[in-house]
Amino acid sequence: MKLKQRTSDWLVPKLHRVSALRVIAKQFFRGSTLHQPFHGGVICLDAVEHSWAWTGKRRYETFDGELQDKLLSLSLDYEILIDIGSNLGAMTLSICLRNPNIKAICIEPNFRAVSLLQESLRLNRLTERVKVIEAAVSNQDGVLIFDEGGSVTGHVSNSGTSVKSIDFAELINEYSYSCKCLFKIDVEGFETTLMQQLINFKNLDNICLLIELHPLNFNHFGNPNQCLQLLLNSGAVVEDIHGQILKSVQEDNFTQAIARW
Repeated sequence: MKLKQRTSDWLVPKLHRVSALRVIAKQFFRGSTLHQPFHGGVICLDAVEHSWAWTGKRRYETFDGELQDKLLSLSLDYEILIDIGSNLGAMTLSICLRNPNIKAICIEPNFRAVSLLQESLRLNRLTERVKVIEAAVSNQDGVLIFDEGGSVTGHVSNSGTSVKSIDFAELINEYSYSCKCLFKIDVEGFETTLMQQLINFKNLDNICLLIELHPLNFNHFGNPNQCLQLLLNSGAVVEDIHGQILKSVQEDNFTQAIARW
């Protein structure tokens, strides 16, 4: 497997340049891992699902670069990052590779994404600082249906596979009880369900949330203005990543919202 991975690092991009060979490359290298330089370390990508990140000018180090840098800046005031919907762990890796003083917990139900993240942590020698929990976050402990389709991202759905779910409010309260916590939340529209648990939050002084608000009806869940109103009703001060106060959002756009109490 290691030989196949090393081969794919240089061979897959070459095959992709020839249109007639792309189908062969997709079949032969399905499930293979590519390693890409990332903030002084590396990030592991799926050779097929993440072809967008190595076949053109885009690279994961600059993908959502403004968000990566904002999270890094925020992290300097917190002891632990809880990355809910971590996917490949790009945000966690971006922070932990540049801020040696923070620990992290990644929560992600997608098996392939988790395996890539764990390999990245091993290669970057971050396994002692970063814990990975293979689960979804919901409004209660139990089981959710999760659709793993879509560039190793996936989302809560009415069809798919059963995955473990953990209670959002209990998660928040467990970690914020004893330390200052930065929570990054990107759950493909399901944040609308999670924000309804704000009334059960404790230790608000120890909490900062950075949430991606998805467009209205995104994956049948998204409702960005409802999320924002729930945050405001809880007493949070909500800003965008440029520091502008948020009182409303455009419902057809993606919005990064930062909430503090």
